[in-house]
Amino acid sequence: MTRRFRRLTLMSVLAVILGAAGTHLFAQASAPQDEEAIRKLQDGFAQAWNQHDATAMAALWDEDGDYVGPEGYALQGRARIETMFAEAHTGDYAPSKLALKVRKVRFLKPDVAVVDVEGEITDARDFFGKALPVQRL
Repeated sequence: MTRRFRRLTLMSVLAVILGAAGTHLFAQASAPQDEEAIRKLQDGFAQAWNQHDATAMAALWDEDGDYVGPEGYALQGRARIETMFAEAHTGDYAPSKLALKVRKVRFLKPDVAVVDVEGEITDARDFFGKALPVQRL
């Protein structure tokens, strides 16, 4: 397993929200509905992670969406993003659990939000099965 899959950070989690929360979700909704939609996306991502369902995780991106990893690598397209999650969840993150909490949602414009999220990844293992430290997001 390569090092790039060992450290998912807040940027990765925010990429999920921002990648999934395209303008089509917010064009007609009010701010309370928008915030609830963002919270549901977070919950859905954590649930998909904990089920190690790469397809469900990647489904939060548009078909031509972009993913920029914590170490700066970039992926384009839902299929490649799904492959990355599948590789990670058959490696170091196969036994892992993700817990997320949305602390604050602030709308800069009706279709642009800044989301403050905290969380942690537990139970990840390295190539040899040794427990990795808890990753706080």
